[in-house]
Amino acid sequence: MSASWFLSHPRPSCQGSSILIINNAPVTTSSPFTLQNPSCSVDIESAPTSFKKQNTENTPTPNTNCSYSPSSALGGGNDGGPDSVPRHHGKSQSHVAFENTSTSIAASQMRNHLNKLSDTVSDEQEKKLFETEMDNFFALFRRYLNDKAKGSTLDWDRIAPPAEGQVVDYSDLANSESVSFLNKLAVLKLNGGLGTSMGCVGPKSVIEVRDGMSFLDLSVRQIEYLNRTYKVNVPFVLMNSFNTDSDTENIIKKYEGHSIDIMTFNQSRYPRVLKDSLLPVPKSYDSSITDWYPPGHGDVFESLYNSGILDKLIARGVEIVFLSNVDNLGAVVDLRILQHMVETKSEYIMELTDKTKADVKGGTIIDYDGSVRLLEIAQVPKEHVNEFKSIKKFKYFNTNNIWLNLEAVKRVVTNNELEMEIIPNHKSIPADK
Repeated sequence: MSASWFLSHPRPSCQGSSILIINNAPVTTSSPFTLQNPSCSVDIESAPTSFKKQNTENTPTPNTNCSYSPSSALGGGNDGGPDSVPRHHGKSQSHVAFENTSTSIAASQMRNHLNKLSDTVSDEQEKKLFETEMDNFFALFRRYLNDKAKGSTLDWDRIAPPAEGQVVDYSDLANSESVSFLNKLAVLKLNGGLGTSMGCVGPKSVIEVRDGMSFLDLSVRQIEYLNRTYKVNVPFVLMNSFNTDSDTENIIKKYEGHSIDIMTFNQSRYPRVLKDSLLPVPKSYDSSITDWYPPGHGDVFESLYNSGILDKLIARGVEIVFLSNVDNLGAVVDLRILQHMVETKSEYIMELTDKTKADVKGGTIIDYDGSVRLLEIAQVPKEHVNEFKSIKKFKYFNTNNIWLNLEAVKRVVTNNELEMEIIPNHKSIPADK
């Protein structure tokens, strides 16, 4: 299995940007879900679109507890005295046994409620798809419970900036910019977000940003230019959410006369979870839209596979997907990166850029016991937040521009190899819930 490394490169839109590349390493990522109670809810996210090797010695996986859960130090424990009590991750054996029992009960109750939700789906085809989503959600929920019971946290002493050799400068890439590799490419935009943070209604992608054109309009024009310039037909794929799908399907009709092949699929719809009872908020498949939430970027792997789009792309000869946020107009197809990915048989590339003072809260790349990892601010212990924001120690910023090998994605999904760090995020809901 090949090693992983970074590539650094300047771009007009993203000065001093970099790329993390992992060759032939099983794809790993994560999805968020929501825990809620009448006064408070918790969005639980995992480090988005991050990969790590599975079943490899000396490649630990840090777990992140819900922010409302008391965290305990790794190791904790026995002082060696005659009256000392054996401890696990800073907890006594009796405490661990109690939490293990509570975890089993909570998991069993959740499984029963998810089965009841499935029984409310009348259409057999919809029921099959819904049950698949609920199985994926339940797997994530079980991992959340297990992480919470362990009480384990990220060990800051094992974190370091990327080591020498893990970063390769963009200028070291071949600059032939072979056009032939474009026939192996599709471009995928994450289109699940709403424009509420910008004070707008509807999908963020339809917000007008320049000369009457929206993020989506400009993204379509970029692909049209690529196809026209190089006489290729790079597919344009949108991952919508239940919040954006209906509006998006209506909007993209205006591109029907354009020379662009647009494909869409939906990311999963997961039930919000009551914080106190750890039970799902929705009572039926048709419950209010506010009872559900769309998982984060990490859900792209399972949703791409479950939708059938992954197999359709592979069938037409597509090997690589370039993924980015729909509102990131600086995420353009780079032929040198594409060529490098094909020639080195890389399975994953993450584009990075040097951090600025405006980016200090963004995710960064770290060396964790020799393994390259993505670290988000929500995973950082409070006492180390200022250190995390240091652009001298952690100088790379994750742009969420990611290149994926489709066969690798298919492999890790079908083999159930996805592994995700879980990040909780509290939210409030109406008291009548």
